[in-house]
Amino acid sequence: MAVTFKQMPRSPRAAQALRYAIVLFALASLARPVTAAKPPSNTVRPSSVLRLAALGVDGRPAGRGSALDALAAEVRLRTSVETGRRAVDVGLSDDSLFAYPLLFWSAGNQRLRHNEAQIGRLREHLNNGGILWIDDPSPSGPSAETDAVVRELMRRLFGRPMVRVAANDVIFRSFYRLGAPVGRRADVKALEGIRVGRRWAVLYSRDDLLGAFARASTGGPALPVVPGNEPQREQAIRLGINLVMYAVCLDYKDDHNHVEALLRKRRGRGQSDPSDGR
Repeated sequence: MAVTFKQMPRSPRAAQALRYAIVLFALASLARPVTAAKPPSNTVRPSSVLRLAALGVDGRPAGRGSALDALAAEVRLRTSVETGRRAVDVGLSDDSLFAYPLLFWSAGNQRLRHNEAQIGRLREHLNNGGILWIDDPSPSGPSAETDAVVRELMRRLFGRPMVRVAANDVIFRSFYRLGAPVGRRADVKALEGIRVGRRWAVLYSRDDLLGAFARASTGGPALPVVPGNEPQREQAIRLGINLVMYAVCLDYKDDHNHVEALLRKRRGRGQSDPSDGR
């Protein structure tokens, strides 16, 4: 299945409708094979993949591109969503900002120098369907300086503080059913965020989620995972996949019909492994 995101709609209802259309298309594609007609040679085919975007702040390189490439590969392997093989670097002033429904910001100890026009563009994107994932990449533990930068940005964007994401939130079951959220580190084991309406527009991890995906030039993991080693890396990968699926589908797993279908399936096959997801 291919997912098209040629341009993000700027209406919240349009963005919601787009996501539900994607879910319905995915279910239909599982039920029957689809043979695509060959387009005429004089037409341009639209983009057919979901591309992950790394947000650069204060004119600095976005960073962690290899981590997003690895996450995209895991999404392709484990789900029916086709993702681009290379992450895109995007800045607040770029015309393409609104083309990416999911932005990743690997926050460092940076001072926010962007003017209100640039902050306003990010606010518009998040208010109209976009999602921003904020990651603390500090090597040895959560950084107080980075945390202050992040909270200052939230103040400028929304004028209100972040809240803790509840343990039973749909973000923890959009694909896999997860317990405590972890990254390359497991110091905080919690997410915070800001809602716009019923959806999360901002999600914030202080446990270096992207660091768990980062790859060395040899192809293996670039950074150690502490304290849980490879089992913890797998849990971080699952959280990343849940995030991508949430960006595409939002809260469709809270829909009453979906819950009823899950209960019927559970009764039909007996107790299942809650970590299997889906």
